[in-house]
Amino acid sequence: MKRMSIAFLILALILGVSLLNGVYLGRTARTLNILLAQSCAAVSAGNWEQAMELTTQAEDQWESQNTYHRIVLHHETTDEIETGFSEAKAYIRGEDDAEALGALEQLAERLSIMAEMEQPRLASVF
Repeated sequence: MKRMSIAFLILALILGVSLLNGVYLGRTARTLNILLAQSCAAVSAGNWEQAMELTTQAEDQWESQNTYHRIVLHHETTDEIETGFSEAKAYIRGEDDAEALGALEQLAERLSIMAEMEQPRLASVF
């Protein structure tokens, strides 16, 4: 009976950590997507300096938790997001509005997919 209780406790702990991770990554994606949406608006308005500041701010927030992301996410996912920031900033620097908007929207989509993939689902257990 004691072994069974320990097993259930460990299972509950894993489930709890998984849920917290999903909540944290969802919150991170929403926060960064707000900044990226503001950056898109700045690009549309031709305010390149503000677009660069907002994109850099989003990238800095992402990088501030880089170690955590590298632990809990697939490295391919983190690499794609980091590449997305680099591409978006390059297009903003070049003042290419169509490419900058495309890169920012693609980056926002990657962040949303990242958060969605980390949400615990009953289907992934069975």
